[in-house]
Amino acid sequence: MKVQIGLSNHHVHLSSDDFKMLFPNQKMENIRNINQPGQFVSNLKVDIEVNNKKITDLKILGPTRSYTQVELLNRDCEYLNISCPTTSSGNLVNATEVNIISPYATITRKCAIIADRHLHLTKEQQQELNLLDVEKIKLVNEKTIIDDVYLRPADNSYFEVHLDKEDGENLSVSTGDYFEIEKY
Repeated sequence: MKVQIGLSNHHVHLSSDDFKMLFPNQKMENIRNINQPGQFVSNLKVDIEVNNKKITDLKILGPTRSYTQVELLNRDCEYLNISCPTTSSGNLVNATEVNIISPYATITRKCAIIADRHLHLTKEQQQELNLLDVEKIKLVNEKTIIDDVYLRPADNSYFEVHLDKEDGENLSVSTGDYFEIEKY
């Protein structure tokens, strides 16, 4: 079965409490839906600062979550002189501490990661594709093999592989490219 690629740039997810601290009396507005159901690019941005170096205007994706997470690219980490784990969303055990800056406040959180390659799919799709006993897959097309793509089954999910923008550039892969799913 074929699956489409979606590339993701650096961005931020905020918990409700952190959102209220960073944007008191503000509302997160949806300026553009993204493919994952219920998720969107918001009207708000923050800066990230570490070691007196700053990355500005990182988009905040909505809605709020139960945790705050900053998803960075390798080149962001190199610029900030930090080491971030490559891991799944929400796995913040070894996340790197960063300052998150809005026009209203600054908070410090251990929340910076590099997102791993992952396939969003429903549990039904996981069963239909005979991937119930599988943690990760590989993707192939006529030019490229992409290894170590982790499964992210959820009840409500848009069938799509997410790679970060830098990973896509390194693999010469673009949003909208299609790949065949293969088991190891």
